[in-house]
Amino acid sequence: MLTRLRVLPSAAALVLAAGCSSDKVSGPKPVTQQCASSGSLSLGGTTNGNLSSATCRFSYDSSRVQHYSFTLTQATPVAFSMTATNGDFDTFLLLYRNAYGDTANIVAFNDDADASTSNSVMHTILGPGSYVVAANHLDPQTFGAYALSAATWNGSEEDCGEVFMTTGTSSEQSIATTDCANSQQTQYGDVIALYSNPGQPLYVTVTSSWVTTLLELYDPAGNPIDSDDHSAGGNVTRVSAPATTKGGLYVLVVTAAAQATGPYTLAVSSTGSAVAAQRASGRATAAETLGEWRWARGVGRAKSAR
Repeated sequence: MLTRLRVLPSAAALVLAAGCSSDKVSGPKPVTQQCASSGSLSLGGTTNGNLSSATCRFSYDSSRVQHYSFTLTQATPVAFSMTATNGDFDTFLLLYRNAYGDTANIVAFNDDADASTSNSVMHTILGPGSYVVAANHLDPQTFGAYALSAATWNGSEEDCGEVFMTTGTSSEQSIATTDCANSQQTQYGDVIALYSNPGQPLYVTVTSSWVTTLLELYDPAGNPIDSDDHSAGGNVTRVSAPATTKGGLYVLVVTAAAQATGPYTLAVSSTGSAVAAQRASGRATAAETLGEWRWARGVGRAKSAR
């Protein structure tokens, strides 16, 4: 829903703003206040809240925020859902690492789960650790009661949907004709947002004995960082990003040769031990091809609205 531009990167749209962790946002600033946690959310659980009683305000537009701690002891695919329970206000859902950070350290986010504006769903694959789930609303003047839940899901990126992963995770995926497609509808692939903690590098390994995978990695601004065109051969392709002081979200595009489909394993790590050294000929400098996937089927907006 493109009412106003919200300064958050959208993995689904494949057009990234300045990056969650480094955005210089503008707009009305909230007065000094206590931004207290509203409690905790557990896997398989549901909690109810009402943004009318929120003590936190999002700095971009002073919209209300209520946030909840969430902890995992092992890597798990988690789907977070927020649904308006009185009225039809436009929900917005965010996930942070360790603590609520306003526009910083955002791991995942979602505006609309479907055609309805009153529900939001974040599909994530999270490593063990502490997180914060934040309930928010798109229209600063319209808000109300909601239900917030966390449940496991199969972890498979399908139908060109939004998926967010953190380091310390791996996932079984598959390239299919129902996935994101290029503008010529001749090549299919998955587009996944990857989060790295501040000060940690990002290493990505894709393994498949079924398809020859091609990888492209982009920074939070949509600039190419690294790619692997499979010129080294074998069943493995790899890309990586250096550590930065702010960390943040990156975009990984996994594709195969024209019309090719099949399963692959995706592993995301913050340590180089998961990625063997690769000879120079096996790597290529990522080309400006992210825009090729902007208007893939299933992508409805150019950026998350705000």
